[in-house]
Amino acid sequence: DNHAEEGTENGELLFKSTDSYSIGAQINPTTSHLGAIVTKAHTYGSGFGAHRGWEFVYNSGNLEMHLKGSVGTNQIVVATYSPSPAFVNGEDRWVAMSYNGSGSASGIKIYVNNTLQNTIPTSDTLTEDIRYPAKVSIGGNEGGTDFNGTVSNVTIYNRVIDWTKSIFNIP
Repeated sequence: DNHAEEGTENGELLFKSTDSYSIGAQINPTTSHLGAIVTKAHTYGSGFGAHRGWEFVYNSGNLEMHLKGSVGTNQIVVATYSPSPAFVNGEDRWVAMSYNGSGSASGIKIYVNNTLQNTIPTSDTLTEDIRYPAKVSIGGNEGGTDFNGTVSNVTIYNRVIDWTKSIFNIP
């Protein structure tokens, strides 16, 4: 287990499904395997992927944002396809997302090196709250989905950021 957990379990970054927020991080993947970049999700029942909360993940060269009240029936999952610039193992990339609190997949935007990416919703059924008092995890989650590589310079805002206009240094 090589990820970090930050904060207490209560109150911090406890976004509702109607809250706007943005997450950014510098990543350097060493494999294309599924790995959590930044999460605040918690297993609350039995079964595969029984999470509640939010997760920003890297999966086979793509980025995904998950907002989950319950898996399968109450969630938004949005993924990039053919990100540009493409991920190359061993190269730094600045990745970011923003969510406008709309309760819809169309409210999620994903960026690589400050370039808005094409995305596709794989689930758009969020109708309930996503809050759960879990700790924020960087580079992994409590389910053991550790990011293979490095995650650094994590930033989280309680508002929508237009990452195409950000002043962050791009590797």
